Amino acid sequence: MNLIIAAGTDKGPRKQVNQDSLLARQLRIEGHHVAVAIVSDGMGGEVRGDIVSASVVKSFENWIDRQLPVLIRANATRDMLRISWKRWLDHINERLNEYGKMRGVTVGATATAILVIDDVYFIFNVGDSRIYRITSDQAKQITEDQTMTALAVRRGDMTELEAENDDRQGILAQAVGMNESCVQDLYAGRIVGDTVFLLCSDGFRHKVTVQEIAQELRPDRCMNKMQMKNQIDTLIKKNRERGETDNITALLIKAY
Repeated sequence: MNLIIAAGTDKGPRKQVNQDSLLARQLRIEGHHVAVAIVSDGMGGEVRGDIVSASVVKSFENWIDRQLPVLIRANATRDMLRISWKRWLDHINERLNEYGKMRGVTVGATATAILVIDDVYFIFNVGDSRIYRITSDQAKQITEDQTMTALAVRRGDMTELEAENDDRQGILAQAVGMNESCVQDLYAGRIVGDTVFLLCSDGFRHKVTVQEIAQELRPDRCMNKMQMKNQIDTLIKKNRERGETDNITALLIKAY
């Protein structure tokens, strides 16, 4: 399994600071082809969201350096990763939560990450940044948003149509650092055929459709790093032209 990574980010037309942070690594460990990436979107407010999201990403980078090689050499299972990611999440959540308490403010950031080991992928998610799996014929959202609106839909309190006009769409039910505890959603699967994974902040998908994502980022339009970057830039430009005001970030991993 071969891997290519590309990314793009834009602070948008109105924001003074880009509060999105991202990281991607491509590795070879014990003969395994490995890609690992994270996108984090910091909450605005009295504490700069860019500092909070950067703290999440830096902490995850430390996990990559210290824990990931050990896990891969031990033939990491889903349960092993779940435990390791929970320890990491508990650590950075406690650190940021305590920082917010000392400042007397609420801090928080999303954390959406993927680990690809050969033809298997593992994903965790906190917040409303997303991961899509894109094949030749469709783009499918893998993660579920952790927002008040999304939770209401899953509980059956409102329909998806009603959710489109709900004013709580941007209110996070969970974020790293926001509360004393934080629970990750975990996903895993096998890669079959050419596949592109999209990690993105919410600003990347407000003004473009899933159909446009599927069309622009399908595997045969992501043949190399430069082409992948161009496709990301095309969708960022569409978001800006259609009036997106948030930071806009996308990261692609192609497995083939």
